[in-house]
Amino acid sequence: MATTLRRRLLTRAGRQHHPVFTLGTGSSPQYLNFNTKNPPYDVIRTECGGEVTYHGPGQLVMYPIINLRNHEMDHHWYLRALEEVVIRALSSMFSIKASQVHGFTGV
Repeated sequence: MATTLRRRLLTRAGRQHHPVFTLGTGSSPQYLNFNTKNPPYDVIRTECGGEVTYHGPGQLVMYPIINLRNHEMDHHWYLRALEEVVIRALSSMFSIKASQVHGFTGV
């Protein structure tokens, strides 16, 4: 059931990333574990915070947009709240156990 739902969501969304590494404003090419002159996938510098992130096929990608002026103005609060929503959704919709790691962003 969960696998079928996941496939349907992926098909409906129709948006799977091609393999790519993004380098946020807090990153450096030295964080990459491969030769940057011959990368396995595209490497793209972004204007967002963070370090190195891999995006690839099969990942569910969400781009929520929220006006923080209507909530807490701290983006760290927002990220922790968003992570909690993702953890609960993975558990209830897909029976996947996920967690946060203190000091790091992501699930």
